[in-house]
Amino acid sequence: MTILVAIGGVSGSGKSTGARLIQQYLTSADPNLSCKKISLDNFYVQGLHGLVGTDQDPRFCEKLNYDHPDSIDRKRLDASLDKILAGESLTLPKYDFSTHKYGSEEINIPSSLDVAIVESMLALYLDEVFTRADFKFYWDTQLEVAFHRRFFRDIEERGRTPKEINRQMKAAVFPMQDRYVIPSKSKHGVVEVPCIDGMSKEGYMDLIHICADAIYHRLTGKPIPKQDYRKFIIPWVD
Repeated sequence: MTILVAIGGVSGSGKSTGARLIQQYLTSADPNLSCKKISLDNFYVQGLHGLVGTDQDPRFCEKLNYDHPDSIDRKRLDASLDKILAGESLTLPKYDFSTHKYGSEEINIPSSLDVAIVESMLALYLDEVFTRADFKFYWDTQLEVAFHRRFFRDIEERGRTPKEINRQMKAAVFPMQDRYVIPSKSKHGVVEVPCIDGMSKEGYMDLIHICADAIYHRLTGKPIPKQDYRKFIIPWVD
């Protein structure tokens, strides 16, 4: 049996970090447990920026909207989740944000996976994920904090300029968050995880423990052993 966990939230809310920490917490408590974090970034439509008929720099084009549900190859996502939940192994191409296309790097998902954690702004919106998910977590972070994280991440990791970031946020990210992401936290079965700015590392890891404990109990029928919060890395705290 594979447990599917969906983590949604606005851009910069800490979804990817939360998914990573849940994965690390589970495998730290039980080294025999197999867990994989899967980002929907790796399900973008192949050659997405070529579909809009523009020669503009693909780092920013107002017609190019990576935050709209149509940017996701939902057929491939559907088939991939079927394989994962059936216990099959899978290889996914990894999307490269520096080139805005799939590179040579791949993500290997082992067979007989115990826990698959799917994280994305759209993870709680897309039926392909939502209807299959055993646990649905919405990473609830103040919008200004999330924007600050996204702003500096795009500069440092994706080579974008402040002007490009601000244009993209206003043209695509904010409208898509308002339309698809923020309303998803009100869907039936979604648990809001309150990631308050200024929260201590111990407090944040207590939230991770609660999430991991629910997953572990579903798998084993037992509570998860408490882990030392100090051995985990939280980028905005450490």
